Amino acid sequence: MGGVVSIFYMLVLTSQVPEPSGIEPILVPSAVPQESSLPSASEQEIEELQRIDEGRKLLERGLAEEAHSKLSQAFASNWGKNISTLAVRAWALFETGRYEELLKILPDDQNDNEIVFLKGSALMGLGKQEEGIVLLRQLWWREPTQVWGV
Repeated sequence: MGGVVSIFYMLVLTSQVPEPSGIEPILVPSAVPQESSLPSASEQEIEELQRIDEGRKLLERGLAEEAHSKLSQAFASNWGKNISTLAVRAWALFETGRYEELLKILPDDQNDNEIVFLKGSALMGLGKQEEGIVLLRQLWWREPTQVWGV
């Protein structure tokens, strides 16, 4: 280590610093174009995103019925089809006991544990015990240390 320090000392600390050669050029930042290349969100999209966020907050506070009414309104943009929006809406349906509607909106994805849990629980809520237990067992075998509750 001492050799590295002495080489560093010799090369960096003992080398001469060049004298300034008068006035150095002033660097001016280049002008930023006024138009952004990113698409801007419309007011309608912003309102829909705010509605989704309000629904999520209502759900977190235990107000599933209110969350469901916010999220069940039609979406004009693609945010209504977004997987994050779908998850919030699915939990609102689950918490309000609307199992048939929940099964209609859930994708066929069997790899997402949250979707498997919601499907299995919804099937059990509809009295389809065997189908629901099959899905919940799959979930348990995939995530044996995770706590899932119905």
